[in-house]
Amino acid sequence: MKQKKKAIILLAVVALLFLFLVSPYVLQIIFTGSPVKDSVKIKNYDSETHSVSIEMFDLNDKLVFKENYTLKPNESVSKEKSFFEKYTLKTKKYNMKVVLDDKIIERNPVYMGWTDNAIVDIYWKQDIPIRINTVTYN
Repeated sequence: MKQKKKAIILLAVVALLFLFLVSPYVLQIIFTGSPVKDSVKIKNYDSETHSVSIEMFDLNDKLVFKENYTLKPNESVSKEKSFFEKYTLKTKKYNMKVVLDDKIIERNPVYMGWTDNAIVDIYWKQDIPIRINTVTYN
């Protein structure tokens, strides 16, 4: 009888752990799909090579990401999400700053979550040479 009681308690603990730790992720996958791999994707649609600096700040203005890239015509690069960025259930707002060729600066808020990534498109010869968007895949 004592063994049976221990088994029931162990089963209850495992069920509670599953309920609180695993099921939110299972439900998230069922309803929105698997997590997006990249946090930032940058594409140069221009016919010339450009230098691009990307900075992301949290809402406390703390720098959380900074990278510099040199992109050839029609080249793209991406920054893969960390494990914690991929598997967080909460969407976070960041402020993104993009500097193109040390001249043009664009700032935009982006939202990063399970199924989101930031897209930076470079169109040098247009009225708006830098376009920053958040894309949600679900």
